[in-house]
Amino acid sequence: MHHCVVNAVDNKQLKKVLMKCKEGASLITSCQYSKATNVFTKQKPMMESNSSVAWVVANGLGLALHLSGSLHAADHELKNALRNCESLSSQGYTHDAYTDLAGCLNDLAVNESVMQLEEPSSQPVKRMKRARYMAERAYRPNQLVLHGLDSNLTLLQAKSSLQEAKLLAEKNVKATSFFSPKKDNRDNNELRFLHAKNLAMLADLRHKTGSIEEGLETAERAREMLEVEEPSDVLEAARTLNVLGNLFWTAACVKRKVGRGTGAEQQEVNAGRVYERCLAMMGDAGFRKSHPDYLAVWTNSLVVRRWTRGFQEIEKERLSCLRSVRLRGKSFTEKDQWTCNIHDSLLKIGKEASRKQDESFQALISIPPFRVGFGLFDVVNSLEGKK
Repeated sequence: MHHCVVNAVDNKQLKKVLMKCKEGASLITSCQYSKATNVFTKQKPMMESNSSVAWVVANGLGLALHLSGSLHAADHELKNALRNCESLSSQGYTHDAYTDLAGCLNDLAVNESVMQLEEPSSQPVKRMKRARYMAERAYRPNQLVLHGLDSNLTLLQAKSSLQEAKLLAEKNVKATSFFSPKKDNRDNNELRFLHAKNLAMLADLRHKTGSIEEGLETAERAREMLEVEEPSDVLEAARTLNVLGNLFWTAACVKRKVGRGTGAEQQEVNAGRVYERCLAMMGDAGFRKSHPDYLAVWTNSLVVRRWTRGFQEIEKERLSCLRSVRLRGKSFTEKDQWTCNIHDSLLKIGKEASRKQDESFQALISIPPFRVGFGLFDVVNSLEGKK
């Protein structure tokens, strides 16, 4: 049992704070980040008098802010959580402290990475490596936490070296392949989802490093698994599916450019199926509009569905038009220009939707499928008797 929970047995005030943290964690799981922020903010006055849960409150608040896109505010809270956690570590809370530190370091590294999307630094990678070291030092290392940290490290590494990230992704796929296809329990389901996510990451990295067909084969395996998974973290799953959708759609565009229409149509169908799966997870439109990540996937899905269901003929006509102009060696006719203008206007559907959003939305669109909250949910699971 987690030391926070042990301390709360005879302390009603501490127990009340932990139950509120549990409520906040549940809201995070259901993607209700604004409500979660309010729950954790109300517990901040209790942090000074309850040092053993100060990091839990700060970490939960930081996570809620991070997931809602308030990255700089999240940075302050997550650093506060790390300081409090390191202070507890110096008091000798061994196993719990190592796991908690790993969680705090992971969340801070992920937030720093998202803040630095345009100008990545080495700091998040260093924090993530330290997080993994701490997780390994625990008396009984949690394998799911280690696998999650490995996946996050791969995503961070991809910013500086695609080849190194690809090697890490290959190791991650092998490490998470020991799940039972039929066994239905929390840990096995999480491992199965992590394996599917690692396949998606490997597919993307293979595609980006030039192994296009190999990447598509891997992506197909990931798509088949993710179509039947019921992940505990819907946002992480949506981001993973978004990676696959973009991969399939990019491959379709490439194949059309080189005149391989049949192959392109198959990848367009795959992209459409992936985005349909995303939409099925998201709930009603009002819910989507309140979450930038979800809105990004929703916009992508609309573009892909409109294109694959009604615009292929226009694309074929445009390509035919361009070939005809090239063969004639003449400039565009009025009809030629009209055809290409239609095609270009269709491509702007997604772009114009994106331009209307602010900078935080633009950053959130490209957030990789990081996994966060290891430390917070370790405490919550202990409260629920799952540990």
